[in-house]
Amino acid sequence: MGLSVLSTGQPTYWPADGAKTPDLIDFCITKGFSTNYIMCESNLELSSDHTPILITLANEIVTKPRNCSLHSRKTDWHHFWELLKVSFNAGMSLKSEDDIEAAVEYFNFNMQNAA
Repeated sequence: MGLSVLSTGQPTYWPADGAKTPDLIDFCITKGFSTNYIMCESNLELSSDHTPILITLANEIVTKPRNCSLHSRKTDWHHFWELLKVSFNAGMSLKSEDDIEAAVEYFNFNMQNAA
């Protein structure tokens, strides 16, 4: 039918009951519009259990930020694992806040370098 579904991909309903799961109930269905000219974003200005979405139709192509990713379909996972094993330091002290902060920075640096 040539329909397109637009959504933020994030929940738009936040139940007050903690046992219930947030759900995505807001989306838009279009036909005949190129998604290159449409921007979909959450409206976080309301204070309720519902986050509506805003759909903007532009007259020129909307540049959308790419999701950051540390891997692709070409990732050599064996080599990635070998690089992490070589750089892993199990003897780091984790007794203070500074030690933990340094360990997290060390882990993030090595993970990004391996990727």
